[in-house]
Amino acid sequence: MSIIEVEKFLKNYHKGTFVKAMWKSEKIVNGETFTKETNGVVRFVKYANIQGVEIKGKTNPNETKLNDCDYLIQNLKTGNTNIQIATTNVKPHSKYYRNGVEITKEEYETFVKPHSNKIPLVVFRVNVNNLISLG
Repeated sequence: MSIIEVEKFLKNYHKGTFVKAMWKSEKIVNGETFTKETNGVVRFVKYANIQGVEIKGKTNPNETKLNDCDYLIQNLKTGNTNIQIATTNVKPHSKYYRNGVEITKEEYETFVKPHSNKIPLVVFRVNVNNLISLG
């Protein structure tokens, strides 16, 4: 999705509303592209809004809110824009691909080390360019 599409969606978003979202992440290992497409129910959040969440990643002094939106974070150094979301109690579902061909989770994890999320509600950021759909 483009940043314009995301901003348009967020203008109509009511704080705390649950939203269906789909996003992807890609890793290149030994010249092969491994893609994980995930869909689930999420909320857009500020860290201060939710107590007891595990914050993924470190605070970056190069980051700023984009257009005074609490959910869109822009890295001034790289120019990347991320959207800050939290998973819900509905577990996200993922599909895995190796060079565009669907593979099993086990095959994927032999090449890409999995993250371990022990807390059911996790706040994280997705690059806006990796969003596939919202709503």
